[in-house]
Amino acid sequence: MRLIDADEMKDELKDMDFVLTKHNVEDWIDEQPTVDAGPVRHGKWQPMNERNEIYGDVYMCDNCGHGFVICENFHYCPNCGAKMDLEGDNG
Repeated sequence: MRLIDADEMKDELKDMDFVLTKHNVEDWIDEQPTVDAGPVRHGKWQPMNERNEIYGDVYMCDNCGHGFVICENFHYCPNCGAKMDLEGDNG
C-alpha cells in the first residue's frame, strides 16, 4: 500500500486542463509521491483510583503510563499521541 496526499491530488485535479481516462488516472496516481506516516498508536484510559479535588478523576494512558485528569472529549494522549478510548468504550 502507498500512502499519498489526497488533498494535494484534489488541488492538482482542479488545475488540470485535460479529460481523465481510466488509463491516465492510473498513471497519475502512480506518479504521486508518498507521504511520511507512522502507524497509529492506540491506547485506553485506565482509571488510577485517584481524584483531583478540582478537576475530577485521574486516568493513565496504558500506552505511555502518564497520568492525566481528563474529560470524555480527550481522545488523544497529550504525551505520546496515542488515539485513546475510555476503559470499556468500544468506539
